[in-house]
Amino acid sequence: MRITYVCHARFPTEKAYGKQIAEVCTTCSTLGHEVELLCPSVRNNVHESAANFYGLPEKFSVRYLHRSSSGLS
Repeated sequence: MRITYVCHARFPTEKAYGKQIAEVCTTCSTLGHEVELLCPSVRNNVHESAANFYGLPEKFSVRYLHRSSSGLS
């Protein structure tokens, strides 16, 4: 199954929710699912991959979405 996990937060992050998101995505991938995490492209102090930052295997992809300039939110 293909799973798209959408988060509306900075990722990776030093906050606890970031580790939880990474763990859920990794676990789903380990169970045989194709997982893609979608998150906003915002300024981030963490400059390494999520796998390296959280000490997890590279099991899911991360795609950063740029904000639209249309004014819609």
